[in-house]
Amino acid sequence: TDHKVSAAHFDKLARTTPEQAARKIYKDLASRKGRCLIGVDAQVIDKIQRGMPVSYWNVIERLMPSN
Repeated sequence: TDHKVSAAHFDKLARTTPEQAARKIYKDLASRKGRCLIGVDAQVIDKIQRGMPVSYWNVIERLMPSN
């Protein structure tokens, strides 16, 4: 199914361990940041979305591997 394929792609991209994510979340909460992005992939996607809000999904579609 599409959900299983998407989950498999996510598992390949997500390189942040739960421990690393927890440290980042704790640090960002302690510094009262308004946004907490976990991993380089999240930071890249955030920059794409902010830079191209109208065509964001077109860019993301091109970046995702096809079946």
